Amino acid sequence: MAATTKSEKPKALLCGMLETGGNILFLKRKGKDGKEAIEMPCVMGSTSTDPMGQLSEAFKKQTGIAAHPVHIVMEGRHNVGTAKSPEYVPVIVYEMENDEPLIAPEPGKGYSGFVKMPLLKAKDARLSENASWMLEEGVMVDG
Repeated sequence: MAATTKSEKPKALLCGMLETGGNILFLKRKGKDGKEAIEMPCVMGSTSTDPMGQLSEAFKKQTGIAAHPVHIVMEGRHNVGTAKSPEYVPVIVYEMENDEPLIAPEPGKGYSGFVKMPLLKAKDARLSENASWMLEEGVMVDG
């Protein structure tokens, strides 16, 4: 009997945090209800490709800004399953270094805009599904 191969599940949610003057760049996305919610630029990563390259590419597509991950600043967990049958993957948040500091953000396809705010204020905002991990206790990592 031949073995079947499962499609590769994401290993982690990789997020890029671009901070300027205490404010973090968040993208706005309209939900199914038509209301806007925020999230950090992110990508579901796997070990089949270069995670840092994946994050850099996704960050550019989502924000219009070329940047690269510097170091991990926060960790958490994200449910890729359902509420009834949760399946958690790690969330790894990388500080992003802007390769083009004079370029203003230009949200990519699927996003309705952007906002810059402190992390604590963002936790009180309406969060998209990709940002729900922010409500759990994250672990801050010293740079």
